[in-house]
Amino acid sequence: MGIKTVYQLQEKLDKNWAWRKKEIINLINLTKFSQDITQNTNIRSGIVLVYAHWEGYIKQSSEYYLQFITSQNIQMKKFTPNFIAGAMTKAIVECGQTGKVSKHTKLIEQLMKKMGEPIKIPYKSLITVQSNLSSKVLSEILLTLDLDPSPYELKFMLIDNHLLGQRNKVSHGQYLDIDLKIFLNTTKDIIFLLETFRNQLVESAKSGKYLENN
Repeated sequence: MGIKTVYQLQEKLDKNWAWRKKEIINLINLTKFSQDITQNTNIRSGIVLVYAHWEGYIKQSSEYYLQFITSQNIQMKKFTPNFIAGAMTKAIVECGQTGKVSKHTKLIEQLMKKMGEPIKIPYKSLITVQSNLSSKVLSEILLTLDLDPSPYELKFMLIDNHLLGQRNKVSHGQYLDIDLKIFLNTTKDIIFLLETFRNQLVESAKSGKYLENN
C-alpha cells in the first residue's frame, strides 16, 4: 500500500520515531542512574544502540519519503534532477561500465521516454548505508533527497568520531571507556538530528520541494 498523502507520510515517520525515541530516553535514564562498571557497560552497549537507531531511522524514513514521491504519480520531467537521477540509477550505473556508444544512446532514449511517464524511484534499494552511516554517507543521502545539509554539517565530527567511531570499536570487541558526559551529549545531538531529518522530510512533502518549479 503506497504512501499517497502527507498525512500518511507523517504517520509513518512519527510511528517509526516514537518507539526509537522512547528506547533512547530509557537508555539515557538507565545509564545516568547506574554506577561504576555497570554504568560503563551501559554506555558501551548504549552507543551501539544509539547508532542502530541513527542508521535505522535515516534509512527507513528516506524510503518512506521516496515511496511518497513515487505514489504522487507525477511525470518524471517535473522533478528536480536528483530524483530523476535516483529513478535512473540502475541504467546510469550499467551504462557507466561500458564505453559503447550504442549503450549510451540506449540510455538517452530510455531517459527521453521515461520523462513523460510517472516517476518510479526504487525506494527499497536507492538508499544504502552499508552499516556505516558516516557524515560522507549522510551527505549523499541528503543530496539524493534534496535536503539542506547545513543543520548536520556542524555535527559531522560528532557523527564520525563520537557515534560511528566509538560504535565500531565497541562492536569489534575493543574495550572503550566512554565519558558519561560525552555519551549523553552525543545521544542528545543524535536525537536532535533525527528529529531535524523528520521535519525536513515533512516540510519537503508539504511544499512539493521535489518538483523542479517549486
